[in-house]
Amino acid sequence: MRRDAIHLFSLVTLSAALGCSSPAPQQQRPAPATPAPVRYDGPPLPFEDVGACPFEGCTYRQWTTNARVKVLKERSDDAPVAFELPAGARVTALTGVVVTVVPGIVELRDAVEVETAEGKVPMKAGEVFYLLTYQGEGFTKVWIKDGVRTGVDLSRFKPKRGATAIWWVQVRNGRGQVGWTRQPDLFDGKDRLG
Repeated sequence: MRRDAIHLFSLVTLSAALGCSSPAPQQQRPAPATPAPVRYDGPPLPFEDVGACPFEGCTYRQWTTNARVKVLKERSDDAPVAFELPAGARVTALTGVVVTVVPGIVELRDAVEVETAEGKVPMKAGEVFYLLTYQGEGFTKVWIKDGVRTGVDLSRFKPKRGATAIWWVQVRNGRGQVGWTRQPDLFDGKDRLG
């Protein structure tokens, strides 16, 4: 029995010398901190403003191309081409959709009543409202608290960030074909004031 004790003592000593000790108890790592959810009370994105014409004097009517334009079958960048227009082609701009992908932001420094076409909206200092589509003459369509409001005069406010939007326009060519383009800058005749 003494031999067994010596043999056991030798194995323990040898294991310790070789660094083969019994594993240390595993320390539990704390669970990674879950980031606090970001509060967003703005419009659903992308926000589509159907029928919008996004600048003062903007109108849908006869337009003329100032460069070659590919017109798509649908309002999507990967849609097939419906037809092509050479520079100088006349089309009828039927309607448009301004798609806001990133709304602008106005953060209020002071409590204020924001005047809209739908009435005054009381807001507290630190609250935010979101910019959607410019309507012309200094007025903008916005999202305040729970919905869309029109006719907000931004001259009273300093936006923290402007909106990022894509303007899709539906056009019809002389042969009656209809399609969409997001290149309205390639057309003249959009401005009834100019």
